[in-house]
Amino acid sequence: MSESKHDPGAALKAARKAINVSAREIADALNLPVRVVEAIEDYDAENLPAPVFTRGYIRAYSKLLELDPEPIVLGYEFDEPLPKPVPEGRFEVVKPVFDRKQLMMLVGGALVALALLVSLIMWLWSDTYESVTDRVEESPVAILANATSVDSPKATPEPAVETRPPTIDDTLVEPIVIAGAPDDRGYGRRITELGDDQMWFQFTEDCWVEIKNTDGANLYSDLSRAGQDLRLVGQGPFRILLGYAPGVQMQYNGEAVSLMAHTRNNVASLVLGQ
Repeated sequence: MSESKHDPGAALKAARKAINVSAREIADALNLPVRVVEAIEDYDAENLPAPVFTRGYIRAYSKLLELDPEPIVLGYEFDEPLPKPVPEGRFEVVKPVFDRKQLMMLVGGALVALALLVSLIMWLWSDTYESVTDRVEESPVAILANATSVDSPKATPEPAVETRPPTIDDTLVEPIVIAGAPDDRGYGRRITELGDDQMWFQFTEDCWVEIKNTDGANLYSDLSRAGQDLRLVGQGPFRILLGYAPGVQMQYNGEAVSLMAHTRNNVASLVLGQ
C-alpha cells in the first residue's frame, strides 16, 4: 500500500485523540486486534488484512468516530494483485477420463440398470395393487367373520362327527309372542336339541351373527342382511357375537337386550341365559 496525497489514517488518529480515546478502546469496540487499528492509522499495508476486509474495518472505524467513511476509504490505495496472464500459445490440453468407447459402454450399462429398476418397481406395484384390490372387493363383514373365527381365543374346533340328527336344525317349534316383534307367527330355527329359549334379531344393516355354547362349540354363524330378521330357539346359555351391533335390535325371551354395554368398536360380545 503506497502513500496517498491525503493521509486518511492520520485523520482517523487525530479524530480518535480529539475525543481522548486510546487505540485499545477502538480495537475493543470494533472487536479487532490493536495492531490492525494501528496499521489503519499508520497506513501500514504489511499489517493489514486483505483489501476487502480492510475497507470494511475502515468504514466501521469511521462510523464509530462519526466520520463520513467514503472519503476516508477512497483515500487509501490498495495494491491488489492482478490475475496472472496466460502465456500465448501455451494451453494445457486436458485428457478426457474416458474415451468414446468406454463412455458409450457406461451409458449403455446405466440405461440397462435403469430399465431393470423400472421393471422391478412396476412388478412390485402391480403385485401390491392386486393384493389390495382383492382385499377391498372382499365384504367387510366377511373379513370380520374370518378374523373372528380364526383369531378368537375362546374358539375351539367344531367336532368332526355330528352327534345329533342332521335334520335337527330344521326342526320347527311353535313360537312364543315376543313384544315388539312382527306378528307374523313365524317359526324359529332350532340350534340345540333341547330348550325353549328364544332369540330374535332385527337388522337395519348387514351384520355377521355367531352363536356358540359355553363350551365354545358353534351353534349358528351366518351373515344377515339389512331388512331381515332372525329367530333362533335353543337351550342357553349362549355366547353371542354381532359383527356390527349398531345395525341390530335384539330380544331374548321377549325382553329387549341393550347391546351398548357389550359393544366395542361396533362389535358386540355377550353371554345370555346364564
